[in-house]
Amino acid sequence: MVLGMANKAKNKGDAAEREAVEVLRQMCPDLVRPSAMRMLGAGRKDDIGDLRVFDDVSVQVKCFAPAYMANGLREAAKGASVQRGNAIAQGFDVPFALGMIPIPRQPTSGAVRWLAAVEKWPVDLPCTPIRFTVAAKLLTWVKDDIGPIGYLAHPRERRIATHGLSLTDTVLVAPVEAWIAAYREATRRPAPEGDLGLADAASGPLLSVVGGERVDEGVIAQSVALG
Repeated sequence: MVLGMANKAKNKGDAAEREAVEVLRQMCPDLVRPSAMRMLGAGRKDDIGDLRVFDDVSVQVKCFAPAYMANGLREAAKGASVQRGNAIAQGFDVPFALGMIPIPRQPTSGAVRWLAAVEKWPVDLPCTPIRFTVAAKLLTWVKDDIGPIGYLAHPRERRIATHGLSLTDTVLVAPVEAWIAAYREATRRPAPEGDLGLADAASGPLLSVVGGERVDEGVIAQSVALG
């Protein structure tokens, strides 16, 4: 029974890694390695990444059930940082770390399915993250491309949140599209000319709801806690 459960978990993790490779290939084909693939021999204590996709990024992939997404977000972010540290210790130039985790039961096309979970953003944050202490509420917000009635959703590239029980124990969470946009900025590799950019269902002024009021995103305080 235990062996069967372990094999099922491994198969689920392997499938998530394969999907993550394809997602990155589709979202930023000009940034990924021509031979992008899962890292062979992953799972060791001195791992430098789960995926061999970028030359300068350690990528950790996690896959958790809905009830355990809070742990999954933390493990993805922390695991990526640990893998980056391993890579640096082994002589690799790896300035970036990316944790990736799929939202359970989300469609594989069109919807926000893959999240970036990191301890450090590649560049200065483009907006003030919205703070969540409850993972379920964070997931509802981060995957919303429509927005509440009468309000616009945040564009995916600026839909950035923090998750954690305290300001000193938080991870940054966003659609993976937001991390890719930041990575492009950090490495000075804009999207190819003619590329309309990442899928985004929202446009126009960025507005949020705070206390029932319609508020410009720029004035939202980081201390605002949702959940």
